[in-house]
Amino acid sequence: MKIINILPHIPADVIYKYTSPEEFIKRFPYTKFIEIETFPYWVGFFQKDWHCLWGKYIKNLASDLEIECWRPYGDKIDKVYEKKIDGILNRVFPSSSFNIKKIGSINKSPLMLEYLKNEMKSERVVVHFYGSHNPLITWILLKLKPQRNKIILQHLGWGFSWFEFIYRKNPLKLIPYFFEKKVLKYVGLYLTASKVEEKFLKKKFPKLRCEFFYNGIDIEKTPLIPKCEARKRLNIPLHKKVVLYVGRYYSTKNVGQIIKTFIELKLKDNDIELFLVGGYENDELYQQAVDSGANVILRQDKPITDYFAAADVYLMPINDPMHRDFAGFGIAPMEALAQNTPVISPNLIHFENHNDIVDLGIRSESISTLADDINLIFNKEYNTRHYIKKYLNLKKNSKKLIDFYRHIDEILNK
Repeated sequence: MKIINILPHIPADVIYKYTSPEEFIKRFPYTKFIEIETFPYWVGFFQKDWHCLWGKYIKNLASDLEIECWRPYGDKIDKVYEKKIDGILNRVFPSSSFNIKKIGSINKSPLMLEYLKNEMKSERVVVHFYGSHNPLITWILLKLKPQRNKIILQHLGWGFSWFEFIYRKNPLKLIPYFFEKKVLKYVGLYLTASKVEEKFLKKKFPKLRCEFFYNGIDIEKTPLIPKCEARKRLNIPLHKKVVLYVGRYYSTKNVGQIIKTFIELKLKDNDIELFLVGGYENDELYQQAVDSGANVILRQDKPITDYFAAADVYLMPINDPMHRDFAGFGIAPMEALAQNTPVISPNLIHFENHNDIVDLGIRSESISTLADDINLIFNKEYNTRHYIKKYLNLKKNSKKLIDFYRHIDEILNK
């Protein structure tokens, strides 16, 4: 059996800032490359991206499966490049896109479509898209019209355009939703990381085989770091109460409210410290973060596990309903939980039951209660790591994927 993993979006523009691949790899390890004669002068195969990460896990657990990892690469290349890495064939394809105002983008990759048509002539091929709400996937499936339905879509964030119509009152989003609905008939299995989306699919598309499926982290390679050790390395006194956020300093992540709450808490308790880790100086709220007195740690592209271990609470107080309901849970809060650091976030709705949520932290219902929620966390002991092992274990969930692959024919015939 051959599994073709496809990540449907192109790499971030940051790759074009490095004309030397070696310079890029110093900051972004786990990247293999091919040097080419024209701009961008090198083509990268990013082994930390989901399709490669899962592909490698699956290959290690099921060596009999043939794995390929594909992705579009934008219009900076004009042919297919490929490289075999750890027994897995990696391919990148030229692609193009254009935006339609208030509707969205249309992405195309004729070469990827041509390759897929040839591959899917074989009964032994399963195509696994690492993403579901992406215009390239919609375009490919409309063109491909696969008859055997050995297509898996795995939701990794965002939601159907229907919800942008409902939440954001944009009727033009009904146009892409029409096509999103149409391609679902070509999908054999839909894996979602959103409880809201799971409920929607089972109600609106009862014939679609839909499974709730978590992502995960490699818990075996994520050791538990004692808080005292992490704080010693970071020079944080043990008596301090550490609040942590990891990510860009954007209003969509509600970083402004985090800063406002920190200022409010600091007036009452001088031992509270806020660490904002992973943004850039040109981020929307960077200067506001600096002015607040928070500890602003810019993106350094190196392990930040000590910050997760040193924290008393991790914040992800998303207020945008699309991010809350369809962004899944996110890697950063998983890494926090792996270090026994509880999480405050409305995205805790994506866990199985209420008891789990209570043991993981606080599902914040309102931004206005954030300060009180933080103080509640400070007054309780948490042991969250075992939930990572139970739900968010990358190795364990990879075995589930392998089981899906091996029984895909049975799934399609149910």
